[in-house]
Amino acid sequence: MRTSLAWFLALTLLGCGDDGTSPAGDAAADAPPATCEHTPSLEPGDPDGHAEPLGAAAGEARAGRIEAAELPDDPDGLAVWAEGDFLLANDRIAALIEDAGVSDGYDPFGGKLVGLFRVEGGALVAPADFNEASTAIGRFTFDPESVTVTSDGSGGGAAVVRALGRLTPVPFIDPLVGGLIPGDYGDIAVAVDYSLEPGAEHVDVTYVFDSPRPRAARVGQPIHFFLQYKRMPAWTPVAGFEVSNDTGKVPFVAFVQDDATSFAWQSPDGEIEQFLEISGVQVFSSEPFEIGACGPSEHHFVRVHVGGPGLDGVLAAKAASEGASVREVTVAVEEADGSPAAGVRVHATSEGAHLTRATTGEDGTASLRVSADVAVDVLGYRRGDVVAGPVTVAAGGTSAELSLAAGGFVHVVATDAATSEALPVRVQVVPLGDRPMVPASHGEIFERNGRLHVEYPVGGDVTLPVPAGTHRVLVSRGYEYELVSQEVEVTAGETVEVTAELERVIDTTDVMCGDFHIHTHRSPDAEDHVRWKIASAIGDGLEIPVRSDHEWIADFEPVIADMGVEAWAYGVVSLELTTFTYGHFGVFPLDPIPTMVNTGAFDWIGKDPPEMFAEVRERETSAGQPTIIINHPRSGVGGFGSIGAYFDAAGYDPDTGMLSRPEYWDEGFSLVEVFNSASFDQSSDVVADWFSFLNTGRRVFAVGSSDSHGVISSPVGYPRSCIRVGTDDPGALRAMGAAHIRDTMLDGDFTVSGGIYVDAVAADGSGPGGDVTRSAETELVTVTVQAASWVDADTLRVFVDGDLIETITLDDTTADPSNPVVRFEDDVAVPVASGAAGSWVVFVASGDESLAPLHPSRMPFGVTNPIFFRR
Repeated sequence: MRTSLAWFLALTLLGCGDDGTSPAGDAAADAPPATCEHTPSLEPGDPDGHAEPLGAAAGEARAGRIEAAELPDDPDGLAVWAEGDFLLANDRIAALIEDAGVSDGYDPFGGKLVGLFRVEGGALVAPADFNEASTAIGRFTFDPESVTVTSDGSGGGAAVVRALGRLTPVPFIDPLVGGLIPGDYGDIAVAVDYSLEPGAEHVDVTYVFDSPRPRAARVGQPIHFFLQYKRMPAWTPVAGFEVSNDTGKVPFVAFVQDDATSFAWQSPDGEIEQFLEISGVQVFSSEPFEIGACGPSEHHFVRVHVGGPGLDGVLAAKAASEGASVREVTVAVEEADGSPAAGVRVHATSEGAHLTRATTGEDGTASLRVSADVAVDVLGYRRGDVVAGPVTVAAGGTSAELSLAAGGFVHVVATDAATSEALPVRVQVVPLGDRPMVPASHGEIFERNGRLHVEYPVGGDVTLPVPAGTHRVLVSRGYEYELVSQEVEVTAGETVEVTAELERVIDTTDVMCGDFHIHTHRSPDAEDHVRWKIASAIGDGLEIPVRSDHEWIADFEPVIADMGVEAWAYGVVSLELTTFTYGHFGVFPLDPIPTMVNTGAFDWIGKDPPEMFAEVRERETSAGQPTIIINHPRSGVGGFGSIGAYFDAAGYDPDTGMLSRPEYWDEGFSLVEVFNSASFDQSSDVVADWFSFLNTGRRVFAVGSSDSHGVISSPVGYPRSCIRVGTDDPGALRAMGAAHIRDTMLDGDFTVSGGIYVDAVAADGSGPGGDVTRSAETELVTVTVQAASWVDADTLRVFVDGDLIETITLDDTTADPSNPVVRFEDDVAVPVASGAAGSWVVFVASGDESLAPLHPSRMPFGVTNPIFFRR
């Protein structure tokens, strides 16, 4: 499920127990609270603060607006900070608080943390890959009217930034759940104070309430929510990196970036507990508290510890803040030849619980801070090497040594068998035999599905470290090429050469394939860096990667150019319009608009779908007006399907064509994501919708997309939409522009491939999306099914007007003996109904064995869009 469902569930659950009144129960939740006579007491501070907030010396802390030249580089373009935001800084750490106004991201209000840093030499260094972290009271967050500085630090003591405003419902969720969640705090003014002491390594967040009520208001479940851990993994004591709803109460949660600033989030009231994690959103609760009656009252809501690099750095900062007794254990790691081993992650555990980790530098050492009187076990992990250790360091011990076993390397060179030119590919290394692994609590997430390595060298050349032993090396380039599978024996110190000449065997002349639903780590529920996403798309043979992050318009093309891979792919700009009431929608083509919120994302709040869709279609872009793809229209989970699923939200019944919410229905869409990371047979509910539209005369075409959030578990390009664009050259397609792709798809001239490529041509030359007029009672359609030898394709089904009229077995007797990848090429008879409606036909090829070894969990299939016949 998607982020919107996460927000719905989170805010529904967090409302439980909040009534906005005292525990004794004053007025009913929907009754206006009583008021008392009092004079509002909350005041703003200075609008600018210290003129040089980044110049704090030892013993100082400062607060003021930051200048553009003081902001650190943002190479990935993910930060939302800006010149004029407020900096809290001493000589050790710094935090940025966003100015008042509309905010980028999911929380629409300013006044929240947007950046955390270490300070060195008077500069902000090693910025955390910070996303969003905030607090809530019931369904209420705070909307600041102003952000100011109440103490700039020039007089000594703490520097304080204040966000002053009112508690307010989250606007994009309140229309949906406002009646379900009790408690109304909209009459309570609030100041949120961010304070930093000189020399401190933590920022305190204090709510100062000014209540007009004569009685206390109970906050039954204070909430801490994070859209964070896909970019900075979450860690808690005991559970380590295996944080889940079953973890139980913990003293704090840390978010870790191994080579940069990290932070730990702590409630001063006591322990916190995660009660929801879904699609990149983590929601924690802390102990209840009361908002005081008739005037001001304070609540210390959060302490944010800031340190680094990585987990050990932030835990050290937290220990220093609390005066905890720790000792430093220096771990020296050697290569097998005795030289220092750099880049090894060193982990410390005690009685199975993960304690900390750090990475060795060029000198082969790493320092770990652990409790002074606890014996610990340390081990070393570097992908491609055998795990070193563990070795035990006794209580009070301060050093340990680890030695890596001698390994070897696999050097892969991939070329096109026809041209001998370098070829972007996917390279997988699968060890054959048992080998030690580190527990999941250690957070080493790269090895999945038994793969030691999954890499995408865009230049076709990569050298990968491997332990001595036997390995299977798989080199592939998507579905149109044969793959190379080679078993190698690697001895210590040896480099084994794997030369992979990949043969393109599927004929897709004038057709290029796109994936119209690709998330990067700009989406809070996706973990992949944009460069990794592009490399994976190209390595798996996708020519048209379409970036579609949640609520943020971004472009692959500048990164494609920077990577030098324009010859292999043309990136199209899209957006997943992520509503919280009636579904998600792919919108393309678009242009990023840097001056707008979320670079031009649409404001859907308070608008029904027809109004929203009209606004989308009216936007002017460099490619003309965009079109809409109905994404995952039936993807509901846990009874909340309408959140991410348009057909569920509108209550569409494919059997009757009726709607339970006709005001939600739009007749203008032509593209539906029928296949979302799933095969034809796994998508039967949306196939039924699609067929029902066709049977009522609507020209609706099926899109296949991956909805990839993480490449390893959700590969880009499974499935893919293969479009007859009239060229095989991404450069030529780039010159034609995204409008050409949009218009061809709106004509229906494309098919869907999940490993099998199917095409169909009527006697008059019409293909998918085409119309055959004055047809006979029976028409012949030439159907071609192609699949590389490693792809299973054993069945061809023929659907006419939604009915399965023929099933053809694909085997050696149907294959072309001179070109066996052509599993079928013959005329298929299609009966055509009389009358104005005529008939339509869709062809489906499939196999019953997975796409292993490329995609072990995916099933092969291919589907044409309909050809229409009129007698």
